[in-house]
This record gives sequence, structure tokens and C-alpha cells, in this order.
Amino acid sequence: MPPPYREQCHAEIEFADTGITDLVGEAYLTPAASGFIGPSRAAVTIRTAGSNAMAGLRSAADSAGFRAGPVEPFVRSWRAGSAWQILLIAGLIFVFWSHSDGMVVFWFAAVILAAFAVREFLALIAPHPPHAASPAGPGSPTSPSGPGATPAS
Repeated sequence: MPPPYREQCHAEIEFADTGITDLVGEAYLTPAASGFIGPSRAAVTIRTAGSNAMAGLRSAADSAGFRAGPVEPFVRSWRAGSAWQILLIAGLIFVFWSHSDGMVVFWFAAVILAAFAVREFLALIAPHPPHAASPAGPGSPTSPSGPGATPAS
């Protein structure tokens, strides 16, 4: 086979090999990701653990003085839209990535999970500590309406 055809054949084989690797990577990633969506006990447990971890992290950050400012209400109001944007951008990058292999698929999954974690962290409503009850609350002995209060005339 003459050299120009040999190079073209090699390029086509490399392209097919990369395409098959991408397909296999997506074939593993898609069922793994869809397993987190369903109502199965494992999926619910994993989602609950992730939500509790984010809530704990957010609570710790809030107690340390973290404030995201106007980003919080924006992320909260565009939560569903931001999920689609994360997936669309990641999908486009994955499709147009020229040299993908197993590690690229792994790191794409890691970056997508990190993006969703940041979204969850910012979308959580910060828990407010309960207000301390005043000692002169309703029904207390020192309250005007409590026991032993003299009615106003």
C-alpha cells in the first residue's frame, strides 16, 4: 500500500478506535448516572446521603460566615435550568473532545458531579438557628398575661 493511503488508513483506524472508546465509556457512564435517578432503595440512599452531606457543608459554611450574596436566589430560581445547562455543556465538550479515553470519561463524570455539587451547595436554603425564647414569653410568671397577672381595668 502506498504511503499516502497507509497514513489515511491509520488515521481512520485511530478515529474508529477513539469512537469505540467513547461509546464504551458512555455505555458505562449512562447506566451508572441513570441509577441515581430512579426510585430504587440504593438511588434514594445515595441521593439522601449526598443531600445531607451538602446540607452539613452548607451549615458549616454559614456558621463560618459564608454568604454568596445574590448568587443564592439566582441559583435557587434557575435550579432545573442550570442542570440542563451543565449537562448540555458537558455533552458538547465530550462530543467535540478530540482524544478521549477512559480517563477522560472518568474526569468528565467527576467534573459533572462537582458542578452539580456546587449547584446544590448554592441552592440550599441556609438553616436559621432557632431564636432563643425570651424568659418573659406568653404564659410565663413574669409575663403580663401569665399566671397571677392582674387584669387591666
